[in-house]
Amino acid sequence: MKSEIDIKKIQIEELKGIPIEGYWYRNVSIEFISRPLDSIGSILEGGRYNLPGSFEVLYVAPDPHTATEEAKREPFNKKIPPRLLFTAEIKTQVILNLEDKAIINALGVIEEKLFEPWRYPKYKETYTQALGRIIYGYNIFEGIRYPSA
Repeated sequence: MKSEIDIKKIQIEELKGIPIEGYWYRNVSIEFISRPLDSIGSILEGGRYNLPGSFEVLYVAPDPHTATEEAKREPFNKKIPPRLLFTAEIKTQVILNLEDKAIINALGVIEEKLFEPWRYPKYKETYTQALGRIIYGYNIFEGIRYPSA
């Protein structure tokens, strides 16, 4: 099920992406430790910017703490499943920076919605998943940098 999102689509093509280079972190379930940079989990489970079964997203974080926090599944009312933290050297040229207020304003994105829960219900597209789908569809950016919720 697709949600409606009102962003200024025409503006996307005019936005400048930023390069990102350096060490980034990824918290991976042990079932995927032989392929820590594989994005199959995003296809199977979905993520903040993609619905399950839609398109692949490789989720990484700028620091180990953020990688660990973003990987937690709510609610934690049972044993925490084993996971491993990996470091990846990243070098990109064109990333859409949703941490930049000018970009958010240019797109007409509602900033508060970037922090809304996205995990449930699992197959109902959230605001950020709709935003990810639209940006992905333009095939301009290598990825999205976004604020951690």
